[in-house]
Amino acid sequence: MADQEWIKNLAGADVVAGSEALEPQDEGAVRQLLTERIESTVDRIFSEMTEACQVFNFYVGKDEEINLYRLAANAETPANGFTIMQGKYHIRFIYQNGHLTSKLAHFSGYDEKNVNVRQFKPFVDRFGSLLWKMNDIQLMDQTMIVKQLLEDLVTAFRQHRT
Repeated sequence: MADQEWIKNLAGADVVAGSEALEPQDEGAVRQLLTERIESTVDRIFSEMTEACQVFNFYVGKDEEINLYRLAANAETPANGFTIMQGKYHIRFIYQNGHLTSKLAHFSGYDEKNVNVRQFKPFVDRFGSLLWKMNDIQLMDQTMIVKQLLEDLVTAFRQHRT
């Protein structure tokens, strides 16, 4: 589906004197749009991850199913996010301090050991597009983030099956 808000911002844009680039007519509205998009990213990814886990679990045995849990914000943890678990491996995915973090870890006895950490920073344009730059290398949309998280989890799980 076309990004109607982005198109609306482009349609209202004009070249500003002394510039060769288009500038949005209402920069405040674009900032507000980007703020809303960034703040709702975890909810949208969680929704997509819910469906992805259901489909994945349909195709695997009970011992390989992925469980998904929503993290609640509280006094100690102001960030919002979720955890996906498969066997002794889990990924905690949170939004905090303006970026997304994915921490792949496993339990070894009572200890939690980090295996992989990915950072996703917002990458925006002047009309309201939002992508996420993973580890300052690759641009991703929310669907690609879901796929990356699932691939990281399943790879770790299957590499270390007992």
